[in-house]
Amino acid sequence: MSSQKILRKKRLRHEKQIEHETIRKMRARSEKDAYFAEHKDKMEKVMIERQREVTGNYTYGDEDNGRVEDV
Repeated sequence: MSSQKILRKKRLRHEKQIEHETIRKMRARSEKDAYFAEHKDKMEKVMIERQREVTGNYTYGDEDNGRVEDV
């Protein structure tokens, strides 16, 4: 085989590999987006709870309970 044919094969193989990686990444991204779309409400509640744990602010809606302290 001539060196040009070998180089062409390598280039084509590399292009195919990049194409497959791109497709795989796009599929993974769309699956992740679909998951977050399904679980958006739950994720928001979890994030709000974590924020409350970090800040110690346990106000719910318009109520103002102040800080909750252990006795």
